[in-house]
Amino acid sequence: MLEIAKEAALTAGAYLRQRFSQQLFPELESHNDVKLVEDRESESRIIEVLHRHFPDHSIYSEEIGTISRGDEYLWVIDPMDGTNNFFVGHPYFSVSIALEHRGELIVGVVYNPIADQLFWAEKGKGAYLNGNPMHVSNKHELARATGSYVRGREALTREQEIKTTRDLFLHTKRLMRNYSPALDFCLLANGWLDYIVMEKPT
Repeated sequence: MLEIAKEAALTAGAYLRQRFSQQLFPELESHNDVKLVEDRESESRIIEVLHRHFPDHSIYSEEIGTISRGDEYLWVIDPMDGTNNFFVGHPYFSVSIALEHRGELIVGVVYNPIADQLFWAEKGKGAYLNGNPMHVSNKHELARATGSYVRGREALTREQEIKTTRDLFLHTKRLMRNYSPALDFCLLANGWLDYIVMEKPT
């Protein structure tokens, strides 16, 4: 199942890499989001691979919702995490695929098609980047820490965002806003990021 998840992520990633930097036409654009046909095309490629190998597995995907085909296995898909980055030509986006078995996560794959970084983890067997084991950062000094701020889908006010991030911006080495949380958490797992902060409205 892990190998099929990798196949699906690589297939979708190859398509997104080919489409990257092309002239794109949004299907829907708002002040903080954009919908592209490339999201749906990436999704269809992932679903085709998964259902070709596992026709009785259910799928939950960001674009189409749920395809229910049984209760034992559920694939959870984000066909393009970082759509706004993709849209403006910023090479920081990813394909994200996870597998649940009776509600328990057992496999996760994230692929950065521009950098050709394939991250994966399997329950009880560790986490890897292109076959190499990943390890979190061992930094202890806040002033040397590099982190990322992840903004949830539920909108915060600008004042709330500033309140959340001000001290980290002032007292850590760097606080970034990358707009691809799946990829951010992989960088955290590999020690390239030292922390991630995310606040949801109360």
